[in-house]
Amino acid sequence: MDELEWQEWDGVEQDAAEREMLRREAPGWVFLPPGGALAAALEGTRPEAMSPMALIELMKAADRLIGWGEALKAGAMASFVRQRRAEQRESPRPAQIDSKGRPVDPERSWHGEIALALGLSPNTVGRRVETALRLTSTLSATYSGLRCGALTWGKALAISEATSALPVDAARAVEAHVLKRAAKQTHRNLLESLRRQVAKHTTAKQADEHRDAVAERTCKIVSLPNGMAGLWIVHTADKIQQMWVTIQAIAALAKRGTNPNP
Repeated sequence: MDELEWQEWDGVEQDAAEREMLRREAPGWVFLPPGGALAAALEGTRPEAMSPMALIELMKAADRLIGWGEALKAGAMASFVRQRRAEQRESPRPAQIDSKGRPVDPERSWHGEIALALGLSPNTVGRRVETALRLTSTLSATYSGLRCGALTWGKALAISEATSALPVDAARAVEAHVLKRAAKQTHRNLLESLRRQVAKHTTAKQADEHRDAVAERTCKIVSLPNGMAGLWIVHTADKIQQMWVTIQAIAALAKRGTNPNP
């Protein structure tokens, strides 16, 4: 499976001419997939004695290793949480109260274990765990790209968070589309591609929600203490803006009539 993944992602950011030039002149580790063999090959390199072109390939190879390592860590996080959840289902813990009187959340405890091990804040761990669970389930193609070093952790995180509110089928459709160019794109361009693709799946839903909200528009008087009352109006944003401009104009005209020196 690892070999098939590497064949799919190998050289996605290069054109045919660049690949041919590398085959003729580059050292063998340029074509190694991320893993122990690549790490061992890079261990013997001497950046101070390498040409600029070789140094570029060295940086890219190091990035492949970093992505591979992030994928390993994400897979470990996802497996850890799933195992803890299975233990909780088999042997539920009795309800516990912490020192502040709050019920103890098992998920928060699991995140605390990871946070302590990695030296991260629980909030950061929670975000990483959510991404890890999605990468190892719904977004398996993104996880494959991360494992092969074609994607950085930042890009994988962006794809996960941009599709988090979508149904599984829609999330995978967005993923399949953006992965065609994600390896070559800058992070900013990937975010823009994600925004456009997600909008295609959310526009219809947002239109339906807007129609439902318009149907709930209202205008009523709200009684307040001390002989006061308020006016409660719910309408579309553009209509509320028009009403506000009109009310402000009426208030300005009313003030003119009370001015002793007009």
